Amino acid sequence: WASETVAYFEEGNKTYFVGNMVVDGGASPAWLCLAASNVTKKDVADQIQQKLDYIIQASNEDMEIGLGQLKYVGTEASNLTVSSLRREGCYWEKVLTQVDESSKGIIYRAFAKMSIPTADLKKAIKNAASKKGLSKDFQKQVDERWNVVTAFEREPNAE
Repeated sequence: WASETVAYFEEGNKTYFVGNMVVDGGASPAWLCLAASNVTKKDVADQIQQKLDYIIQASNEDMEIGLGQLKYVGTEASNLTVSSLRREGCYWEKVLTQVDESSKGIIYRAFAKMSIPTADLKKAIKNAASKKGLSKDFQKQVDERWNVVTAFEREPNAE
C-alpha cells in the first residue's frame, strides 16, 4: 500500500488515502508517522475543497449564494471528513539517494494509510452540501458527480 502514486482507493466498505512525505536524513524518525498522517489529512481536505468548488462552479449555485457560503461548504466537508480519518498503517524507510554528481545523502520516506468508512465519507460531504441553504438541485449534483468528488489525485513528492 505504501506508494507515491496511489493516493486513494476503496476496499470493502472503506475508503483509504495514502499520503507520503520525504524528509532529510538528519530528521528524527520518531515523528515520521504523525507527520505523514498530517500530510495525508491536509491533502484530503484540499482535494475535497477543490472538488466541491468545481461542482459549485459548474452548477447554478454560485448565482444564488455568496462566496463565503461556497467556502463554508468545502471547509465543513473537509473538517467532517478529516476528523473521521483513522490511521491504519504507517511505513517509513531510510534511503540512500544521489544529492549531486559527486555525493550521496540519506533521506526518509514516510507513508501513512488513513481510512474512513465510505458511507461516512459520502455522508460528511452530503451533510456539508445540505447546510447553509444550498438547494436540493445542488445536493443532487453532488450525488451525480460523486466520482468527481472522490477522484482524489496527488502528485508524488519530488525528490
